[in-house]
Amino acid sequence: MSVRTGAMARLAFMSLLSAAVLLAASTATAHSPDSPVAQGHFSVSLGGGLGSSSAAVGTGFGYFVIDGLMPGVRYQFQWQGYDHYQYDVYQHDVSLYLRYFPFDLEAVLPFLVGEGSWLHYTQEGKGVVDRSLSLWSALGGAGVLVFIAHRFSIELMAGMRHYFDVPSDIADGFDNDRLEWNLGFGLYF
Repeated sequence: MSVRTGAMARLAFMSLLSAAVLLAASTATAHSPDSPVAQGHFSVSLGGGLGSSSAAVGTGFGYFVIDGLMPGVRYQFQWQGYDHYQYDVYQHDVSLYLRYFPFDLEAVLPFLVGEGSWLHYTQEGKGVVDRSLSLWSALGGAGVLVFIAHRFSIELMAGMRHYFDVPSDIADGFDNDRLEWNLGFGLYF
């Protein structure tokens, strides 16, 4: 099995697993009305990070259409500097996601996530040919919210992302398949 076929198989498995759990949402027991993941509540999230030659910031918004099921939208900006090669990479990522919280453990809430994204990728500098392109991707994964106050959470999520139709000549060897993780903060109202 080739690397590409293996990655596609992992992505397909994660997507099917996420879809199966999301379909089971209609049979889930109701969360208490005071639960942060109960129908009618919403979330606002913010995250970011810094490295020696990189930075990222992101924000998101979601709304619980039924108990435990939250569609939402997320935006993330990333910058990566390659000093040795004298070029920079900029990424703007807009995502639509669906999170499912199967049960409520009060302070800890596990969830499954499915996500579709549009990424605008730009590389420019002395060491590369300037390039700008748009890519589409899909992600399947899982995460956990840990509430450190009644409506304030720390969010940790991991998943497998696949980018579709990536040109082979992008300077930093852009991977079609990536294991990703995110750490951020959320407010639930």
